[in-house]
Amino acid sequence: MCNRAEDQFAPHARQDLERLFGDIFTWPEPRERINPTDPLLAVRVQDDGYAAVPLRWGLIPPGKTSEDLKRLTTTNARVETLSEKPTFRGAFLEGRRCIVPLSAFFEPDAARTPKRGERKRWHRVHRPDHRPLLAAGLWEVTVTPDGPLESVTVVTREPVPDLDVHDRMLALLLSQDLDAWLRGTPQEALEAAMTSWPSGLLVQTTA
Repeated sequence: MCNRAEDQFAPHARQDLERLFGDIFTWPEPRERINPTDPLLAVRVQDDGYAAVPLRWGLIPPGKTSEDLKRLTTTNARVETLSEKPTFRGAFLEGRRCIVPLSAFFEPDAARTPKRGERKRWHRVHRPDHRPLLAAGLWEVTVTPDGPLESVTVVTREPVPDLDVHDRMLALLLSQDLDAWLRGTPQEALEAAMTSWPSGLLVQTTA
């Protein structure tokens, strides 16, 4: 599963995002490594346009706290079970869907188990033209003693055939399928998340 990401957008990648969603971005300091519980930039529907907001990475459903979820990983949500898992079902079926723009994501080397004392080896997955990756996401809001807390998870799917570092990958979307994910019926959104991304658009390097 993807629990490490990057938002080091090249200037032309920022321009791509502004062309797609409008002048809605306050660009954060670029980060080489984004970890669970860090803020993750998400784009969601607002009125007739979009809003770009930083959300806690690791979805917390209403009525729950981060303490309740200590034994669960909510940074990723499997697309095949979005309609079934109580943690994600409400956000998915009620349309709290978003787009998570990234410059790259990282997957651990599934074929190699680190020896004692060795660090896990990661593969950086990105577009060779450095255009932004647009991942399907879900967002939620829950009430805490400190006020409302908004959080996000990134949807995953089976990998495309030419991405062989892990048995899952982010559910990436082509621009033509953004509306189906954000505004479509649950079935339209599922189809977009499962099938939008083709082979041949990603490269992987050892991080």
